[in-house]
Amino acid sequence: MNPPTTVYRHLISICILVLSVYTAACDRAADAVQPKETFVFHPPHLVDSFEAPYTDCNASKWMGYAGIRPLYIGPLADTLDVTCRHTIDKYITPNEIRSYVNYPTLEDSGLYILVDTSQRVRYKILLFNFPSRENPDTVGTAPPFELYEAYPVFIVNMLADTIEISPRHQLPTVLEAIDDQGKWRPIQKTLGYCGTGEVALRLPACEMVVAAISVCSGDFPTQLRLRYHNMYSNSWHGSIYREQFGKK
Repeated sequence: MNPPTTVYRHLISICILVLSVYTAACDRAADAVQPKETFVFHPPHLVDSFEAPYTDCNASKWMGYAGIRPLYIGPLADTLDVTCRHTIDKYITPNEIRSYVNYPTLEDSGLYILVDTSQRVRYKILLFNFPSRENPDTVGTAPPFELYEAYPVFIVNMLADTIEISPRHQLPTVLEAIDDQGKWRPIQKTLGYCGTGEVALRLPACEMVVAAISVCSGDFPTQLRLRYHNMYSNSWHGSIYREQFGKK
């Protein structure tokens, strides 16, 4: 005896439902494995109009201190004059109101970091013989400085939110190099700091930081890169001194 027609209709409906759910699941799985659109960043042309000549950067044979100071924080641009004094005040959050603003801190991803070796800028380095009362001739004068040849560093926030990128005025990047065994090792040590009177730097979505890192040379050719937490820049060819790896 054949089953009633209504039973056939129910079976057919169930099969169609199962097939549609399976198809949707397959489509979602296929979408999940599709490669995401690659982020493409076009570095701005940097205008460097300093008249003073470059100073040769004599690389220290010992580990230096980590961190790079922003020259600019703001929207992406096609051309940028890095010799102008770009204020970053609106990107600074004083320590006393950080707990009220509560910008997320970036740890693992979301920053695009590029060291652009196709351009050069002159990086101002303040010297340590600051004006003092013990040296009356320097009172009332600006601290001396030298201009070193440097590569520009571009850091872009690819996230949809404003993030805190540093708990101070400089970015906590660490310069790394490949040693004789082919391993990446830091050639800078992080600088400890006191939290009193500190500020935080924030970076809005789709905006960038422009900084610089000195072009130095040594007797050991190798590859270098910048590390920010667990994020890395591109690598570039340079040279350092083996002593910069520090003690194992």
